[in-house]
Amino acid sequence: MIPASHRKWALVFFNRYLDRLIKKNFSHFYLVNDFPVIENDMSILITPNHISWWDGFFCQVFLRRYDHRKIHLMMLEEQLAKHWYFSRIGAYSIEPSKPACVLETFRYTRSILGDPANLAIMYPQGEIEPFFKRPLSLKQGVRSVLNERLPTRVLPVAFSINHYNEKYPEIALRFGGVIKPSMILEDFNFYVDAFHQNVSLLHTAVENREFKKDIMKEL
Repeated sequence: MIPASHRKWALVFFNRYLDRLIKKNFSHFYLVNDFPVIENDMSILITPNHISWWDGFFCQVFLRRYDHRKIHLMMLEEQLAKHWYFSRIGAYSIEPSKPACVLETFRYTRSILGDPANLAIMYPQGEIEPFFKRPLSLKQGVRSVLNERLPTRVLPVAFSINHYNEKYPEIALRFGGVIKPSMILEDFNFYVDAFHQNVSLLHTAVENREFKKDIMKEL
């Protein structure tokens, strides 16, 4: 497993590059609702839907504006080995085809979430799927990294990329409700339903053009 190896200089450089990249490729970055208030003595497990290669970048854009915790992103080992520099901004690896490696990554994720100064991003689908696919293929990984003792909260996040009458597509983002680990451990279907509901509410907001803020103006 390739662990995260944060470097402040790499993060400063990457954030500047990322802002330019987002502005070059998208017209808007809409928020449907506000980032929820989560206790400072809790870490956060962010669980976005996985619709594109861009998703980790989208998380980086909003998280550095709305949360102070150190970001860690689970990434396929093949991709991280190829793009090793992502480990310098918080990426760490998982190898789904090797059960022992998966267990090692889950243990590493639990160690991250054991520190309230941290935040981890994990895609519960495990692979890219179309935004409109139903049901989405949520795997048990989120449940597997949690236990009752972790000082953490789980936050489903939904993204969509939408094409309207502008040259470049827009990004839309909606935050789901904050979930305690015990609720997922007791009933994984509760998490599955909450995840799907957040994606559906994002779809409705996009259709009705109901947005709270465009953070593209801050880039």
